[in-house]
Amino acid sequence: MVGKNSQLFYYDLKSGQSTQLTSGDNNNFSPSINPKGDRIAFASTRANSRHIFTCNLSGGEVTQITQGNTIDDFPVFNTENTIYFCSNAGGTIKKKLTTMNTNYNARMNALLNSAMKNNPTTQTIIQTYNIELGDYSDIWSVQVR
Repeated sequence: MVGKNSQLFYYDLKSGQSTQLTSGDNNNFSPSINPKGDRIAFASTRANSRHIFTCNLSGGEVTQITQGNTIDDFPVFNTENTIYFCSNAGGTIKKKLTTMNTNYNARMNALLNSAMKNNPTTQTIIQTYNIELGDYSDIWSVQVR
């Protein structure tokens, strides 16, 4: 927490130095580092909703990946630089969870691992799976450069 908002930091185990990657009057969470180790994808409330963004590990420029009137969260990189994430973009929210439980986390991890094995090659955001899971109706993917 920095002030009233959650921010992302990178901690280098070798040097013991930490670098703040995000800032502002918004919350940033659910970071995932890419296989090269130079960028992260994360969810943020900086665009008046929860969307997916990327930035490099040295801080600096933040790029918005998703937009619109959706809730997007839990980004995960795979080896082809594709980001898989949960979204309600495919339809209405099916049910509301007030707390996350271990069964929810296990199902989410299994779905994301399965999605990463079926990597699409398109450059656009596509719907990968249609599921009924908490606030999110689908798993989507986008290949980033």
